[in-house]
Amino acid sequence: MPFAEPKVRSGEASFVLYGHTHDYLMIPMDQTPLPDGSNQDKIYFNTGTWRKTWNRVKFDPANREFVGWHVLTYVAIFKPSENGPYNFEVWNAALG
Repeated sequence: MPFAEPKVRSGEASFVLYGHTHDYLMIPMDQTPLPDGSNQDKIYFNTGTWRKTWNRVKFDPANREFVGWHVLTYVAIFKPSENGPYNFEVWNAALG
């Protein structure tokens, strides 16, 4: 699990970025108070897969099949000087 990573356990890492699960995930792990009174957010990202995913239909699944589409997630992490008050961006896309 990402929470067991040494840099996460020590509080040094602000982000953990994994990939290659079937579904995209974004999980808030923690917040660390900073001397200026703000908080440093700790976030786990999993970009999911870059391949076609297959999902069972919700309407009448006993008599229907799966529907598939390609998915892709981009995660950009920024230095404090690069993107104003924002330190990450996440973009999800699907092609079906």
